[in-house]
Amino acid sequence: DLCPRFGIDASAIERRRNHVALGHEDDHAMAEICAALPKIADDVVDRFYEHLLAQPDLRGELGGDSEITALKGTLRAYLVGMGQGGTEPAYFESRLRVGLVHEARGLLPRHVMESFAVLFDALAEHFEAWARAQGKDAAPLVRSLAKFMWLDAALGVEAYQEAAASRMQTVVVRAQEAEGQLREASWIDELTGIANRRELMSRLEVEFDRSRRYEIPFVLLFADLDLFKRVNDERGHEAGDAVLKDIANRLREGTRPADVVGRYGGEEFVIGLVQTPLDRAVKIAERLRRAIALQPVNYGDEPISMTISIGVAPLRDTTPDLAALLVEADAALYQAKRQGRNAVCQDAAVPKDG
Repeated sequence: DLCPRFGIDASAIERRRNHVALGHEDDHAMAEICAALPKIADDVVDRFYEHLLAQPDLRGELGGDSEITALKGTLRAYLVGMGQGGTEPAYFESRLRVGLVHEARGLLPRHVMESFAVLFDALAEHFEAWARAQGKDAAPLVRSLAKFMWLDAALGVEAYQEAAASRMQTVVVRAQEAEGQLREASWIDELTGIANRRELMSRLEVEFDRSRRYEIPFVLLFADLDLFKRVNDERGHEAGDAVLKDIANRLREGTRPADVVGRYGGEEFVIGLVQTPLDRAVKIAERLRRAIALQPVNYGDEPISMTISIGVAPLRDTTPDLAALLVEADAALYQAKRQGRNAVCQDAAVPKDG
């Protein structure tokens, strides 16, 4: 129901009628008009659409012959029911629905108002002729007709605007969703679902600067899968992709949401542990290493056993920038590889706690 949606109840109906100065005398006048409407409706409808179809900017909006025939039938029903039950919600409901139809067809508000003007002109001419033939004064009838038509037009435009606003809101929401998807696609590594290198470096820079500024512990873990090339060579690249996805997921699940986890490239991953002392970071790295070594990657009929080497580098007062910290973590990773892989190491130049 449209009336509740537009806040139209008995008091609102009375208010809106008062806005266009509709009174009981107008209801009586419309009852007289309605008696004559069925006789002139077809002529008014034809004249109305003859005018619309002559407008180049409207012709395409109205559709083909079958659609125009249907629209003519709708307009005739509108004319025959004009003013009938003008104090009832059903009347207001039907007029609101006219506005929704206009919006759905893509007609502009000015087209709606112009259409009402053309329709009123055609009706007024007919009723003036009809009144003369009856020996009646046409002016009161035409005034009442005008009031009802302006009420109808106002309701139609109100519904049009609400529908257009709702449609625009839908467009905005969809655009925001698309923007979010594009933004997400720009920072997520397509294969593993974690941050890609560009996003990883951007977030690490933020955490590095924040940690140094506020003297917060910050540690980098530089991780590399051991003998990963062997997996691609022996089991195929699909198996290698499955391993990368599984390991990336374990690294993400094995750290906190505040930590930065990303794919640095190939089978290399970098983790930024925020607000984490060095001894705690080493324990986290060891936990990750053990979890990967002890739990093979499920793939096909034969699981794939993997190990990982991790280099650890803490932010210190002498660390000049993020690039230097990455170099230090990479050097520690290289040391872990030299020690036989499946190890966690710090740079040899860095004293180890305990």
